[in-house]
Amino acid sequence: MISTHLLLGPEEGEKRAHVARLIEIAHKQSGEAPEVHTFYATETAVAEILAVLRNGSLFSAHVVAVVHGAEEIRKKEDGAALAEYIKKPSTDSTLILLSSAPRIDLSWVKLISSDARKIFWEMFDNQKQGWVANYFRKRNVNIAPDAIDLFLDMVENNTQELRIAADRLCGFVGKGGTVTTAEIEEFLSHSKEENVFSLFDEIAAGSLESALEILQLLSLSAEQNPPGILASLLWQFRRLLTLRVLLDEHYDSAEAFQKLNIRSKKNQHTYLAALKRYKRRTLEDIVARAVEYEALFRSTAAPMHAGLLQQFVFNAMARSGAAHLSPAVVYGV
Repeated sequence: MISTHLLLGPEEGEKRAHVARLIEIAHKQSGEAPEVHTFYATETAVAEILAVLRNGSLFSAHVVAVVHGAEEIRKKEDGAALAEYIKKPSTDSTLILLSSAPRIDLSWVKLISSDARKIFWEMFDNQKQGWVANYFRKRNVNIAPDAIDLFLDMVENNTQELRIAADRLCGFVGKGGTVTTAEIEEFLSHSKEENVFSLFDEIAAGSLESALEILQLLSLSAEQNPPGILASLLWQFRRLLTLRVLLDEHYDSAEAFQKLNIRSKKNQHTYLAALKRYKRRTLEDIVARAVEYEALFRSTAAPMHAGLLQQFVFNAMARSGAAHLSPAVVYGV
């Protein structure tokens, strides 16, 4: 078995599965389960990690060290120590270096065998819907096409997060059940934790302070990310705008709710409260701003996204979605 592996890229689900395969190979070759250690390059010194690999284990024939954040191994002395180990590795140990970056331009990388360097890319947009539908089908659960769109908007684009979220929804509706947008909303509304729907409840009620508090909590959650939160808000504002249009076209509220599959009385109340607060032109402006912020997210670094999302929510609630960023800022033209 190759002693040192470098697994790169943003697709955490496939990467995690590959790590499991490498551990299984070590198990088969040594004849017993290896001792597995998990490290983070920002928290544990390289010398300490290498000592674990070289010293072996009193209880297992093989040691595996899984190191997250390999792109942070930048110090000259750390790189030199790692390079020395890669050249002369322990025969009873496996080093697995992980990074979400697709490329690491550090000297020690070149010493790792090309067969042990792999990049795991996220699925293309045209692959995601089929993957989600298949995953639910294997668990004997149906999912509506528009629910797939909402599901993909809300969940981070890697198979690990998609599996976790899908398994929770499958447990919620049960075998033989069907997941629609209404089931997703109901599932999240019954969760004890704050979520994008409780955030929209506060936006609909015009409670700026509460909305910003929930937004802060979501931004700190490992399961949420600003682009996903924005995508969900955009989806809800678009549906609210469609409801406004239907009512303007003289649908009664029951017909409009049925047409948009808004079945929950709680959600109906939320949307009606929002319609009292946001006029049609305001909703059109907010949707336009959300699209602009999606473009802005794509052109700015991730650490800026939480602040930009807060700015969007404030703009939507306090300024009725009025434009305040020039096209040059949003689109970089």
